[in-house]
Amino acid sequence: MSNAKLLKEKNLKPPASWMDLLDPAYKGQIQTADARTSGTALTRILSIYYAFGKDEDRAVDYQKKLHRNVQVYTKSGGGCTIPAALAQAMVCIAHMPDAMEAKKKGYDMVVSFPREGVAAVIEGVALVKGARNRELATKFIDWTFSKDMQDLLDKHDVYMLPTLPDASIDAAVQSLMKEAKLLPVDLEWVGKNRKRLVERWVNEVIKE
Repeated sequence: MSNAKLLKEKNLKPPASWMDLLDPAYKGQIQTADARTSGTALTRILSIYYAFGKDEDRAVDYQKKLHRNVQVYTKSGGGCTIPAALAQAMVCIAHMPDAMEAKKKGYDMVVSFPREGVAAVIEGVALVKGARNRELATKFIDWTFSKDMQDLLDKHDVYMLPTLPDASIDAAVQSLMKEAKLLPVDLEWVGKNRKRLVERWVNEVIKE
């Protein structure tokens, strides 16, 4: 998401590609999450990896270039939301719910997606092996997959997409998602490579 006022002052259009973020006009104007403390940052790394055709070295090289324009890496995924909303940074790379929440609060923000695509993020629920209250836990899990529960996402402005096709969706989210290219993620591969990907980001991109 981008601060509309700052974009206008710089005579820039909202970034519509990962490559747009390498423009020198964004130097010191981008905030995004630290992969050592944020799952959102891992999603960013995966988005770039898949957007670059799963060419890991190209993805890392891109992140090195992006690093030159980054003002600060925040501890949490949504940590850049308010600074960008208050014009302390022009761009915040974060999840859509964070951006929509900022707009709901009245901040003049523009939400956009890179045309190359972003990694699709799935929120999970599971029953822990050996759980003491298995029956109640099972009922809760069943409830999460009900239309009644998933309609609550829209009702309470959670700004997440329901998995049930007939669940209600916020009109603004529905419209925005038409612009998004969601890239499928191999979760098993991510589980095996997450630590290594983060270590490459630390050692090769931010070099700490």
